[in-house]
Amino acid sequence: MWPQHPDHQRAAARLLLGAWLLLCAGTGVAQSGFTGGVTPSRFELASEPGSVIRRSLKLFNMSDRPQNYRIKTVDWQYSEAGEISFQDALAPGSCRPWVRLEQHEVSVLPDPRRPRPYRFEVHVPEDAPPRECRLALMIESLDSAYTTQFANGAIELPIAGRIAVVVYLAIGDVAPELEIGDLVLHAAPRHGVLPAVPVRNVGGAHGRLDADLSANQASGESVELSIATSPVLPGQTRHLRLTPPPGTDLSYPLTITGRIYSEGKSIVVNQLIEQDIDADDPELIASQ
Repeated sequence: MWPQHPDHQRAAARLLLGAWLLLCAGTGVAQSGFTGGVTPSRFELASEPGSVIRRSLKLFNMSDRPQNYRIKTVDWQYSEAGEISFQDALAPGSCRPWVRLEQHEVSVLPDPRRPRPYRFEVHVPEDAPPRECRLALMIESLDSAYTTQFANGAIELPIAGRIAVVVYLAIGDVAPELEIGDLVLHAAPRHGVLPAVPVRNVGGAHGRLDADLSANQASGESVELSIATSPVLPGQTRHLRLTPPPGTDLSYPLTITGRIYSEGKSIVVNQLIEQDIDADDPELIASQ
């Protein structure tokens, strides 16, 4: 569910152009392992018990020959640290048995102007309680191969490029309820120390934040900050990082001003952030 922000529609349109390129478990899969594309990159649906939801996605073939894909449902988890994982085995309470797929294997012709529609249905049981159902459609190439050169010649090794299309289905009267705290400094592996927004979701469905924020630095320079738009699942507490443009370093102290948007509401931000902490501590969360 997207926050009601003026740039919402443009941001959503950009998201439709991409999807998650995944690594096959235990192997190093290059992006060239998947020569297609999928749109949309996710579905955010709502229904009532006893209803049937019918939707379709589009499969694109960007190669120069027909491509074959296997399609199946998987369960997924998204951690508070922002790491996603998929599993074939049914998770407790999984709603994957409700899903009907058009086919399990499809062929797509090599014409990016003529994508292949692919249909699926979700049959919600009459006795389904209010909840958010979450699953993914995993689309796996059956044709990809990687050729590597050894001293005695070329060896072709099979790989599996995959794209996951995430499906959220809100059943009945469920909605996110996001509690937003004061800005903090947050350190995470690979990202270093950055300002972040603590968010706790006490509702029954996932939520997201959007923002118009800028950082006024001690030098007098002002830079725009982008907020992570990844989901906050029910019951989670996450720290959504605020990042400057690529190649821009923040100099502390700085004052962050603007607005944060959450489910049709906006929060005014005007907060001083001072970095007087150990930036090498990977577990650091320091409130200012």
